[in-house]
Formats: sequence, C-alpha cells, structure tokens
Amino acid sequence: MAEQRVKSKNLFNFRPAGVVDADILAKEKAMMEEFGVDMSAMMEQWAAMSDEEYAVAVNGMMEGMVALFKGSVYSEAEESCDHSTMGVPTTHDGDYEVQVLVHTPKALAQADSRACIIYAHGGGAIGGSATMYKGFLSHMAMDCGVVVFNVDYRLAPGTRCPNNVLDFYEVIKYVSLHASDLGVDPARIAIAGESGGGYICAGAMVQLARQDEAHLVKLAVPIIPMLSDYCFSDTAAM
Repeated sequence: MAEQRVKSKNLFNFRPAGVVDADILAKEKAMMEEFGVDMSAMMEQWAAMSDEEYAVAVNGMMEGMVALFKGSVYSEAEESCDHSTMGVPTTHDGDYEVQVLVHTPKALAQADSRACIIYAHGGGAIGGSATMYKGFLSHMAMDCGVVVFNVDYRLAPGTRCPNNVLDFYEVIKYVSLHASDLGVDPARIAIAGESGGGYICAGAMVQLARQDEAHLVKLAVPIIPMLSDYCFSDTAAM
C-alpha cells in the first residue's frame, strides 16, 4: 500500500540540492521561447544596467505581461466592483502617504462588516504598481467575496528595505484601526502578495510578530515569496 501513495513535494521530503528542478526549468524555457525572449542575452543586459535602469526595464516587462493577461474576465470583474482610493500617512521614511486602491464588489456595497484582503503586488519590490493589478484584484474581490485593499508600496531603488515592508505594515494597522469606518470586520482581515509582494507580506508578518500584533491578521498568504535571490546569484546559496 505504501508503494502506491503519492509522494508530495513538500518541506518534509524535499531536500534542497542547490539547483532548480528540471521540470521547472523546462517550463520556464518553453515560456520564454513562446514570448520570443532570449534569457541569456537579457541577463547580460540586466547585469550591465544601473539600479534605476534595471527598475525601468522590469516595469516595462511587467506592463507587457499585464497587457497579455487583460481579458473579459478581468474587465467584467472591474465593472462589477466599486473603486476608490485612500491614503495612509506614514513617518518611518519621511512624511509619506501610501496610496491604496480599494476594490469593493458592488454586491457588498451596503454591507458593514466585510472580510478583506490587503494585497501587495508583485514585481521584485522594484517594479509593478497597484494600478497594474486593478483587474486581477477586482477579480479576486469578486471571486472571494471580499474587499481588496491594493497597496501601492514604495519601490527600490527609490526606497530601501524595510521601508517598503513598513508601508504595507502601516496599511494593515490603518485598516484594523479604522475597520468600522471602512465597513470591514476586524476579525476577518487577511494579507497576501505574490513574488516581490510575497516578500512584502512575509516581512509584514515578521513586523506584526515583533510588535506583538499578529492578532490583527486572521490569515497571511505570501505566494511564491521572494525570500532568496537564487535567480541572480550562485545557486549554491539555495
């Protein structure tokens, strides 16, 4: 019977080998070929760029990817949501107001105790924006039946860690403190983010724990979080 069990690839039976799995590399190669991208040439170009030039390049690449994924599903989701913007004042890196896009399903407009997700967009913490994620996060709001707070945290090289994490953390604190005014149930606040946004989410989890404030968040979902730099350094560091 034991021989027939499916062996999942998880932390309990996955041994780091200092390499990226062959199946992942094959899929990545196929995707790059489909998009007409020469990764070796791109990496050489990136290595020669300044921090500012690299950030511009990544933003350009992300804008192209966002355009590829625009479709009726996201457009319909945007039309099915009310959209607003709020500013969250911060002082950890000068006086700065973090902008947050709020995506609320129209069906929840009159509710006064809604679950919410506070989300950090991807982009390696140097690219992307809340605006780029408007369609995707409107779809998330509709699919999950929640209000989504789409955080436009500051990016490198314009800011440095931990300021981007603290931007996100301050939004969490703001939503929790003003839950009643925002029509949010303070007991149903989730945080999430993918890739660079996963790092922002994970960093905020650490900050909440350090401040003994983990109770402010019901659920944290750092998705494929950027917690190592294996793409850009020696794979032995894995």
